[in-house]
Amino acid sequence: MLIVHDEAHLTPAFSDLLRRVADAQRQAAEPRPARVMELSATQRNGHDDRDTLRLEAEDEQDPIVFGRLDATRRLRLKTVGEKQNLVEKLVECAQAHDKTPCKVLIYVRSPDDAQKIAEQLKRALGNSANDRVALLTGTIRGYERDRLVNEHPVYRALLDHEWAVGQTVYLVSTSAGEVGIDLDADHMVCDLATLDSMIQRLGRVNRRGGKGRIARVDVLWSEMEENPGEKARPVDKAIAETFRILRSWMDESGGEDVDVSPRNLRKLVGALSDDERAAAFSPKPEVPPLTDILLDNWSLTSIQKMPGRPEVASYLHGLTHDPPETYVAWRTEVRLLEEANVANDALRDWFRACRLAARERVRDNTDRVKKTLQNLLKAHRKKDDNSDFSVILLD
Repeated sequence: MLIVHDEAHLTPAFSDLLRRVADAQRQAAEPRPARVMELSATQRNGHDDRDTLRLEAEDEQDPIVFGRLDATRRLRLKTVGEKQNLVEKLVECAQAHDKTPCKVLIYVRSPDDAQKIAEQLKRALGNSANDRVALLTGTIRGYERDRLVNEHPVYRALLDHEWAVGQTVYLVSTSAGEVGIDLDADHMVCDLATLDSMIQRLGRVNRRGGKGRIARVDVLWSEMEENPGEKARPVDKAIAETFRILRSWMDESGGEDVDVSPRNLRKLVGALSDDERAAAFSPKPEVPPLTDILLDNWSLTSIQKMPGRPEVASYLHGLTHDPPETYVAWRTEVRLLEEANVANDALRDWFRACRLAARERVRDNTDRVKKTLQNLLKAHRKKDDNSDFSVILLD
């Protein structure tokens, strides 16, 4: 059996789990053990030619492949000084492309920053803003995401490299738009992120190349990101290491920018040591120990509860310290169910029968969900002091 794990860098704990399962099967002399193939543009470890499927020299002579590998991207670093200046400076850099019609991609780590950037751009662009600015974050429902992909002119323009724009358009995105999307922007403006995230972002600008096409990539950084301090979070230390690497590339280039075309980026990243790469990549979560007994217990799917059989979540995602998240969905029947005082068991049965589809749900930080609902209620009570809305909690 062959297991192909696409975008493997997103879930390193799951990659470890798959490899350990395959190792356990080989040690048990299984006649047909599982084999694992990982697909990723941002592997954490250095390449081993024996185990890595890559382009051969002959492949690189193909006109399409050649054009993509040499697609010109010039990256430069810009300081914003204090962190609070980031949003304003990102908008300023993005609007510098407004004179010549083009497609601009703006990446930020924070959904709140993405929202502020989109709002500032819309205010600056006036009446044409709705057709020139789009927002993509992980905190929108699948329904809105589908509409964005299928209907919004900005998103469609970035998906179709032949789509000509009469005015500059802007897509503001968080990491939700870094992976698995065939975007092709003309220029990019972004904040500083971990090295693996930066590589993924670069893959969405001047993706297909073309004669005379040059992408400008502005990476904005703050003093706090350069020196986060000893007590900083692991991800902040990884971002600081990424900044050190980018600045060293700039110094080596001897100019005001550095060539980050796919071909040259491959050389630059390949020249890093495994330790440098690990320090600059997103922190890898710890994974609990795995035994053959535990695998056997998990395979007993007909038994609902079993002592000594932990939930699989920590093995799929690792032991993380991320803040809790909450899913929210809107249903017309919620008020009716609450008014009928339906018991919890009956509620669970109802939502098992009428399942919440992915397009209905939005996922976000629990604190942010609570704050948003509170603000929503305040807005309603400005019009009606007795206004309220029904909420059903499902575990």
